[in-house]
Amino acid sequence: MHIVVLPSWYPSDQHDAAGSFFREQAIALSESDIDVAVLAVCLHGLRNWRAIFSQGVDESIDLGLPTYRLNVMRWLPRSAKFDEIVVRFGLKLLFKRYVKKHGLPDAIHAQCALFGGVVARELSAEFNIPYLVTEHCSIYARDLVTQKDKVLAKKVFEQANKLIAVSEPFANDLKAAFCETAHQVWNIIPNMVEQQFLDNFEEPKKNNKFSFIAIGSLNKNKAIDNLLLAFYEQFRTNKNVTLTIAGDGVERANLELLSRELKLESQVTFLGNINRARALEEISNASVLVSASKYETFGVVLIEALALGKPVIATQCGGPETIVTSKVGLLAKNDNVQSLATQLQQLHLTYDSYNPVEIHEYCKLRFGKKAYINSMTKQFQDVIT
Repeated sequence: MHIVVLPSWYPSDQHDAAGSFFREQAIALSESDIDVAVLAVCLHGLRNWRAIFSQGVDESIDLGLPTYRLNVMRWLPRSAKFDEIVVRFGLKLLFKRYVKKHGLPDAIHAQCALFGGVVARELSAEFNIPYLVTEHCSIYARDLVTQKDKVLAKKVFEQANKLIAVSEPFANDLKAAFCETAHQVWNIIPNMVEQQFLDNFEEPKKNNKFSFIAIGSLNKNKAIDNLLLAFYEQFRTNKNVTLTIAGDGVERANLELLSRELKLESQVTFLGNINRARALEEISNASVLVSASKYETFGVVLIEALALGKPVIATQCGGPETIVTSKVGLLAKNDNVQSLATQLQQLHLTYDSYNPVEIHEYCKLRFGKKAYINSMTKQFQDVIT
């Protein structure tokens, strides 16, 4: 079985967090009986000036995974139109270069409709190859996409041989956004937890300190302001309880100001952006991971915490409902500070009732490498045979 993966974005190296789960999933598939290769366009801003010296096509073997990257500099301010043109042109260029060496694949797997799926649809028509699309983006349900791009995505979904969503609520949102016709079926395959999080599980040591951690982009959707207010309500007088916030974004200055106004400086720490290795370390050292998002298609950071045996708190915002059970954590009402505060306090009080080993095993069984490989292999076989 020969599969080519076309991600809509991709990490430029193993330390880059952008699209890291695309890379991890492809590596996992390459470790099975599937012949897999990734073709990706990596766009670099001027802040990453070192990328100037690596422009062009780079062919490498990434932990056993054949990887073709086209590295392109953005010399001007970011433009969605420029990105679209470069990604679409670049993926086609890489595909034809790859096929000259390795022949046509049995199927193409696009990660997201825009714009890996758009290219997969065009290549499918040109070379008569089936294609699958796994959708991850919340832009359709949140009405953050132009009408032109929505029309493009609709064509991709309508003509795909298989459609995959990362959670049932997200699939329902996609159906509603595109007025899905009866013949279209969304298959549910959750994201995979990266193996290093499972491998680094250790039962926690007793500690008088209790710490919450939140990891993600600091934007309006992540609702870290709600988390700060909820934390303030329950723990402002308990200095043994702390909150660490990892990530950066447009809301960081406002959030740091809110923390100061609430006089939480001694309890709340802002780390800024951190890489995956640092994220693993920080989650390992925390008691509980919290996601206060207003909308999530899945919630990879939740399963990373579960892999390390940590209970989690998340909002009922889509994806988390398919991850969080009573055995592994708590769910709060969406965009509701009082509900979030109640669940923070509840988990703090009942923390010792959660079994780290059971949490870890639950994650391994549902979101581990074996589960992902088995599910995707079935999808590939369906479109090839």
